[in-house]
Amino acid sequence: MRSAVSESNDEISQLRSTIQALRGQMESLQFDTDRRVQGAIVASKDEVAQLHSTVQALRDQLDEQKFEADHRVQEAVATANDEISQIRLTAQSLRDELERLRIDNESSIQTAIAEAIIEITLLKQTASPLRDKLDSIELDSDARNEVANLKEMISQLLEQLEASDGE
Repeated sequence: MRSAVSESNDEISQLRSTIQALRGQMESLQFDTDRRVQGAIVASKDEVAQLHSTVQALRDQLDEQKFEADHRVQEAVATANDEISQIRLTAQSLRDELERLRIDNESSIQTAIAEAIIEITLLKQTASPLRDKLDSIELDSDARNEVANLKEMISQLLEQLEASDGE
């Protein structure tokens, strides 16, 4: 029996050593696992911080690009509005000049018509007494031919004047 108790005590002692060794290993594994988890947490926190920093930098860059794009659009609109204003001023200036030229042209035409009417009236006044005089004088045949030629010339001149008056 002693040997059975002794064996039993040895076995208990070995089991206790084994338990002690397993506990040590388990604690070592737990410590190792905790250390790795802490390392992973720190690495994750660093990565998250870097990602936050990158996201913020990208947002800032996007905001800056949006601001620059808005600024360029505003400049383009201002330039276009300025160009439109200049074109409107030019168009108005051209309209004014065209109106002035039309008025000047009408005035010139009216003056030319008035002068032509006066000239025609004077020619008619001059031609009428000459016709009367020619009709009252009895002329010989040579003189009558010359009078007929003069009458024809006067008629042609009147027609030319009237034709130029129509232009």
